[in-house]
Amino acid sequence: SNAFITLNVVVSTQLMAPFRLAEIDKDNDDASANRRMAQYTLLISGINILGVVSSVWFFPRNRKQCRDWKEWGGHRFSVAISALAFSVFALIYSFSCMILTVLPSTSCLKFVGGNGCPNGPDF
Repeated sequence: SNAFITLNVVVSTQLMAPFRLAEIDKDNDDASANRRMAQYTLLISGINILGVVSSVWFFPRNRKQCRDWKEWGGHRFSVAISALAFSVFALIYSFSCMILTVLPSTSCLKFVGGNGCPNGPDF
């Protein structure tokens, strides 16, 4: 579950660029900036709610199903591979984006939440 928390932070940071939130400071904090921040907050909240709603189906429905899963062992190779693949992807993607955010030469990339690099690629 820690991979998902990290992925949430990275996606939230990446979505700041389309809403131009990195450009806001005390000099240009106006109604338009507040509206963009509200839209950004609603989008992030929607993504989190969608994630919760889609993952709740993987939990047992009641105590009997939980007990059955425990007795059965709950081992399915395809579920294990899928969970492992998604977790590894989430960790690698999050770690890569965080490294790009920390490095001064790449922190300006829009892909990682920056304003865009003046003298280089602008993903």
